[in-house]
Amino acid sequence: MKRSIFIILSAFGIMTLLATPMAFGATSFPQKEITLEVGFPAGGGADMVARSLAAGAEKILGEKILVVNKPGAGGAVAAALLSRSRPDGYTILLTTDTPFARAPHMRRLSYDPMKAFTFIERVGVFKCGFAVLENSPFKSWKGLVKWAKKHPDQLKYGSPPPGTTPDLAMTLIAKKEGFTYRSSPFKGEAPLFTALLGGHLDVAGGTAAAWSNYVRAKKMRVLLLFEQNKAYPNIPTFKDEGYNLELPLGIFIYGPAGIPANIVDKLSQAFAQAARSKTFQNVAKTIGLADIDQPLAGAALDKYVIRNYELYKEYFSEAGLLKKKNK
Repeated sequence: MKRSIFIILSAFGIMTLLATPMAFGATSFPQKEITLEVGFPAGGGADMVARSLAAGAEKILGEKILVVNKPGAGGAVAAALLSRSRPDGYTILLTTDTPFARAPHMRRLSYDPMKAFTFIERVGVFKCGFAVLENSPFKSWKGLVKWAKKHPDQLKYGSPPPGTTPDLAMTLIAKKEGFTYRSSPFKGEAPLFTALLGGHLDVAGGTAAAWSNYVRAKKMRVLLLFEQNKAYPNIPTFKDEGYNLELPLGIFIYGPAGIPANIVDKLSQAFAQAARSKTFQNVAKTIGLADIDQPLAGAALDKYVIRNYELYKEYFSEAGLLKKKNK
């Protein structure tokens, strides 16, 4: 009798083990459509990256990947929603690192950035710069700074939402140089550079994804790059202008905390393979996405995320934007 009970309990234990998410995912993920959310509006660089990767990864995974745009707060709105999603790998998000590297240092969030997510892959790194119209009176970055110093609060600057890399960059530079400006935040880069094109801004900060086509069409010029960009070798960088700033702007795919490791690996491998496709390579070239041949995953990715979190904490403190602790 005891032996029969033992056999029954053992069988029940095996069935329970097989029913766990990890065991389930090991043999059958995915079994339905995957939703890849994007924390920015349609038409921008992040959206282009997401759609080109989804097209390749769904062929590898054998299930449709639906891309859904959920813009707001530099991706933090989508990240907050993601943190409450079921950790089964079917709902994942693509954003820059703003939701977990910058936004946490500015305001209270509904999620803990170091505990709320499972990081799947760093797809690449965006190259950023400050752009003006082709017919702008500002012919150099030094010229813009000189004018801004003489005309307090008159420089009209546009960027993605507060806390994003271009927003923080201008804050730090203005503090160092001693000038003030009028800031206009936009939900995404598409409307931001449309505003610059329409003459509503003097200068805009964003990724090469947003301004490169306008530069090629000779409608805009780039005055300053955040870091070296091989496509624009004659444009000065932060380093050239004496700014000791390291402001990486990576683009990542991640999900809610608790996604089984085997599912994370499967997704990571699928997106890494999709990144080698001609479609994605062309998109990356068009928008100036760098380091696409060096995707980060696993422990290396986790380490990179933590480093960026700490790095931006220092910058926000320097800029006087670090959120106040609750008493």
